[in-house]
Amino acid sequence: MKTKTEGIVLSVSDYKENSEKISVLTKDKAYLSFIIRGSAKMTARNKIFPLTVYEFIYDEKDGRDMYAMQGRNVVRSYLSHDLKKDAFTDVLIEAVRRITCEETNELYEDLLFVLDNLEKAPYLYGSYLLARLLYYSGFRPYIDGCVVCDSKLIAGLSIERGGLVCAQHKKATDIDDLDLVRHFRHLQLLTKENLPLYKEEITLEDFKLLIDFIERHLDLRMRSFSFFLVL
Repeated sequence: MKTKTEGIVLSVSDYKENSEKISVLTKDKAYLSFIIRGSAKMTARNKIFPLTVYEFIYDEKDGRDMYAMQGRNVVRSYLSHDLKKDAFTDVLIEAVRRITCEETNELYEDLLFVLDNLEKAPYLYGSYLLARLLYYSGFRPYIDGCVVCDSKLIAGLSIERGGLVCAQHKKATDIDDLDLVRHFRHLQLLTKENLPLYKEEITLEDFKLLIDFIERHLDLRMRSFSFFLVL
């Protein structure tokens, strides 16, 4: 059955016989892969680009998650052709691609919302997406009190223990910058509706803190973030 679905390209990789395989997060079909025949050739006219939203046309068959693409129409592109900006976006895309999520329709809307607004405040919107990914993964940092004793007198944030800590249970290796601690808590609570109203400045340090949480608790190594930092 011929089917259409909208999706954003998360990755493009070489496939056999001059073809390419693309990984797509779709609006209504979760994660799909498409084979684009002949697109690896230098002269190919059916090139597919990452960070781009397409309407894909394919023959849907039960039980498959990889299809031969029959057609596509560009909806919009998030490629900026600015190396630093695209490298930052790549960090978000890698996180979306590698973190297991069952609520893909909500994730799709979150991702496009962030990409649409990234120019306004990159670290704010990027950090919001990372916080949402932690939520979708099932790991939710404890932010209602001390993760050890539930005291409301918070003195730091423990990446190791996954939440806020009081003075009694704070270790020397825990985060004790209270601005970072406060921002981290706020980011777990923000929604798409109130995010544009948020006035505090979110910086690279806030974003890095969320990367550290993801790497620690979801057992990932965010290679794209290491590349972003050296640019």
